[in-house]
Amino acid sequence: MGRTRSITLAILFLLIVSAAMALIELKDFSLASIDMKEFQAVQPMYTISALSRFNGRSGSSAYVSVEGAIYDFSQLRRWIGGNHMSQHSAGTELTYELKSLSPHREGKIAGIEPVGVLVVTLEELKNFDGKSGKKGYVAAWGKVYDVSRLGRWRNGSHQGGMHLAGEELTSELTKDSPHGVRKIEGVDAVAILGVTIDELKTMNGNGGKKAYVAVEGKVYDVSGLASWKGGSHQSGLHLAGNELTVEILRDSPHGATSLDKAYLIGILVFTPEQLKRYDGVVESRKFVSYEGVVYDVAGIDWTAGYGIELGASLGSELSKLEDAHIIGYVVRN
Repeated sequence: MGRTRSITLAILFLLIVSAAMALIELKDFSLASIDMKEFQAVQPMYTISALSRFNGRSGSSAYVSVEGAIYDFSQLRRWIGGNHMSQHSAGTELTYELKSLSPHREGKIAGIEPVGVLVVTLEELKNFDGKSGKKGYVAAWGKVYDVSRLGRWRNGSHQGGMHLAGEELTSELTKDSPHGVRKIEGVDAVAILGVTIDELKTMNGNGGKKAYVAVEGKVYDVSGLASWKGGSHQSGLHLAGNELTVEILRDSPHGATSLDKAYLIGILVFTPEQLKRYDGVVESRKFVSYEGVVYDVAGIDWTAGYGIELGASLGSELSKLEDAHIIGYVVRN
């Protein structure tokens, strides 16, 4: 009994250390240097919608996003009430404004640690189409870029309307653009692209939609792969528009490497409300989250409940997550 208790405590210690490491990652977060192929969760994550509620008014904190990192400016004298010099408002993404327009940008965030990371979902991305005075955002290779001030993206249109802002364009910029990634070199990345589990379901390769699949927390565009023609793989064994970690690792003869030629376009995210559905009843699959990471616990001897955020008090149950697949991340919406 004593030995078992010691092992359990050791496991809990390791989990606590892992959580502390996540905080260090957040402190040192740099969207510009992140390799999305090697992405590890940095928590907490906020959508544009969630960020907007921290506008510094009615007692709320004043959050501002700069280069994907979210800062709390509540205690800064010039941001009282969520407004800075009648020019910038809290609750918004202000990379360009604070980097290019503000004369003291570095001083404004020096010594202020990030409180979160900005994630833009597919639906939110559509709102940034560069028209009617709105910013123009383009998602590519897992990140969201602000192309608003590029002459070749005037009014959110590129190459005579061939490519439009407000869209995920990894395949288009890689295949169709004569300079590929160089088209957005020097452009600020302002967020990570997050595809919600509900958005993923719509990207099934039918009706002109792209075909996306999610494996191990990452979302891939498989539209151009012959083995996924029409959003179907292995004669319908696997279908696009789904989270397929277990299926791909178990059934595909090449495992995750079968997606090496697919385009990595973002990460799979769950709102807390969406996670609750994965309780084995509303949705047949059984997911849980811990420290913002979502795990598939089907097939594991699990008794703690499904569709929930786990707490450290669960003790030995947490050790079972070592055998569970990471399939996504929780995002505040």
